[in-house]
Amino acid sequence: MQKMHIVILTILSVLFAACSSQPINKTLDTSQTSFSTVSAEQLLAKANQSTLETEKAKLTLEAATLYWQNQMASQTVAALDAIEPSLLEQPDQLSYLQLSLSASTFLGDEERILNALSY
Repeated sequence: MQKMHIVILTILSVLFAACSSQPINKTLDTSQTSFSTVSAEQLLAKANQSTLETEKAKLTLEAATLYWQNQMASQTVAALDAIEPSLLEQPDQLSYLQLSLSASTFLGDEERILNALSY
């Protein structure tokens, strides 16, 4: 049964990765540049100050991504829990789902994996 979950998870991850590819943009995206120079805590502070729910969700997703890149799985999950995925644009929803599945798989949290797959 567990092998079947892993197979399903792998197949869905590959499908989501294929669907989320975006065309290469030759212009410099300044939000990406500033993203690499701030900490997850700074992004969360900025999210808490924002009055726009969509901006809060996006900034919190960026913080969760930084936590994951820094191998901080528990903080990643905590940040993901603070996000209402429906507030994210579709590409960000896919990023949210991929990150959620990755962190859940790493932590061995089957309930979280099933919740992510049912989203």
